Amino acid sequence: MLLILPILYNPPNAHTQNLCFSITGENLTRVIREKLFVAILRQDVSWFDEERNSASALATKLSSNAGDMSGVSIKLAFMCSIVG
Repeated sequence: MLLILPILYNPPNAHTQNLCFSITGENLTRVIREKLFVAILRQDVSWFDEERNSASALATKLSSNAGDMSGVSIKLAFMCSIVG
């Protein structure tokens, strides 16, 4: 019952705020992935010989590290909804 109450009493502008924070979080994630990808492409060839810079490790960094920033924007949206 307590989990349903915030959904029922959520004002309409809160949905708009959540949507805006979600869009901002997705844009932030995209920009971080692009910058990380460009930084990877600018490395010397010998940089890729190290085990920590293998193709699978770099793909994991591109998918997980940038995705963590989306979670930060969701937490920020939650804090803003509590404050105001």
